[in-house]
Amino acid sequence: MRELIYSIWTRLFARERFEFMNRALFNLSMRGLGILNYRSMRESGETHFLQRILPCYVNKADNKEQLTNVILDIGANVGAYSNEILRIAPAAKLYCFEPHPSTAEKLVEATNGRATVMQLAVGSTAGNIELFDYEGVDGSSHASVHRGVFERIHKRSHQSTTIEVTTIDSFVEESKIESIALLKIDTEGHELEVLRGASRCLRDNMVDVVHFEFNEMNLVSRVFLSDFFEILDGFRLYRLLPSGWIPLQDRSIENLFAYQNIVAVRYGCPAEQAFK
Repeated sequence: MRELIYSIWTRLFARERFEFMNRALFNLSMRGLGILNYRSMRESGETHFLQRILPCYVNKADNKEQLTNVILDIGANVGAYSNEILRIAPAAKLYCFEPHPSTAEKLVEATNGRATVMQLAVGSTAGNIELFDYEGVDGSSHASVHRGVFERIHKRSHQSTTIEVTTIDSFVEESKIESIALLKIDTEGHELEVLRGASRCLRDNMVDVVHFEFNEMNLVSRVFLSDFFEILDGFRLYRLLPSGWIPLQDRSIENLFAYQNIVAVRYGCPAEQAFK
């Protein structure tokens, strides 16, 4: 039946005069599948996602709610995501990473002492790297270590700042962190490199949930969803919807390079119960 419907649709509507209609349907269907829903954290599904998984790590002791495990917010920018975490789980032990100096200052003010802010970038190896941003702008949400983000996508003049880079494996070892409930990564196309720098943590099952963005920046970094499926072996991947999620399979058709939020949940971890 499905193939018959496809065949009939192709014969009737695969015509030049229906281009506008087909493009409109395509754009609407993408939003229905959790793509390009970027106007707010509620529309993107991030708020619902946090409301569902954070309670899986709440431990009520001495009449106080404490969040077991820690949360890492990589690419925290000015703290919208971090503050949503703290709103839902005020007792969360939260580490925020933001490499841009002025943005890190705003992040400190926004979190108001409720999170540990690290003025560091995170990648696959420790050292230094150039962070690119719009020329004349003192910190934007599009800052990226990929020059092509500004040359090919935003097509605007840019400037760079030298920043320090660490790895998750190094930070976890130095901070004596034993487990990570949530690893959120929003690094404008650099997400896979962040995960490569967490290879030991992933191998040792120290990370329960990974939340990352997949978008047009991945065209610049030349990263596909299959790369995430490979490095996140032992996890099940989902795309967020405003009030839910849909499971993803490692298929080429899923590689739509437009704003979307992907979460990976490790099999057998406490958060898995929220996805059943």
